[in-house]
Amino acid sequence: MNRGIAGLTLALALALLPGCDQAPSSAAHYRVLEMLKTRDHEKALRDVNRRLEKEPKRRFLLEEKLLLLLASADPLSRTEVVGAQLRLDAIGAGRGLLYEQSKNSLTHVRQQTAHTLGALRDGRSKEILRDLAEDSDGEVRAEAVRALGELREGSVKKFLYIRLHDAYWKVRAEAASALAQIDDPSATKQLFRVVDDSDDYARMQILSAVLHLANESEARIYLKGMESDNLPEKTAGALAMGKLQRTESIPVLLKLLKNPNTPERVQIAQCLTGLGHPSVVAGMEPLLKVERDARVRELFLHYLRQSAAGK
Repeated sequence: MNRGIAGLTLALALALLPGCDQAPSSAAHYRVLEMLKTRDHEKALRDVNRRLEKEPKRRFLLEEKLLLLLASADPLSRTEVVGAQLRLDAIGAGRGLLYEQSKNSLTHVRQQTAHTLGALRDGRSKEILRDLAEDSDGEVRAEAVRALGELREGSVKKFLYIRLHDAYWKVRAEAASALAQIDDPSATKQLFRVVDDSDDYARMQILSAVLHLANESEARIYLKGMESDNLPEKTAGALAMGKLQRTESIPVLLKLLKNPNTPERVQIAQCLTGLGHPSVVAGMEPLLKVERDARVRELFLHYLRQSAAGK
């Protein structure tokens, strides 16, 4: 028996336990096991789909399909998993079978389950997703945190704050993105605490979340960041103030571009050109002589040409 079938066997055993919703049909579970004794996973799925063409609302057939799709390690099956669950919802079958798979021994099944719950955007899934967000596997945690963001519910904010400090960089990045989706500027304080993340991608996502949530109500945090000696904090504070069209950010942004170690150079240049203040032109001209990033130079030259034409 291969790994996928072995995992599905355990999944089916778990699915026979009492569920969170209406109890799933045990007949479907046994039938899937019998199918996999005589044919491979893809053939079993084709067989179920053929039977569903004739009986599209048969609960046990839909459950068979859901179990087979969850057992697949192919990410392309995720859309089909969501579709199968929605068809079960439509006949009043509930989500007990899906919920039970959050305890499956195979990481890809738990990851598929988290993805599906996020795509369904059902607030009733919060507790299960929280459990998955504390999974031993980093990829499962990341998928569950992303799914929590899909719910767009402020009640999960505090939990996401904890995940900003996860050991796995992808979880931290997804936590920042999830907070941006919830769209509550009060998350800014927590994001600023981790804006100097050690991973480049996570740091970029955290900065993106800060800028997405930029709001005058959090200006004191941005001002404090601009005064910091910590480069990521200074950058985040200045960019957020620039997004708010606050001109006190201009000298800080220009100073950041003078520092060759500043990584977010294009974002800073875009922010400066968007401010449209006379002091930006004066600050750009000397920077053009030393700037090595071609993208920044092009942004500056374009802005200077537009400014000259405007005169």
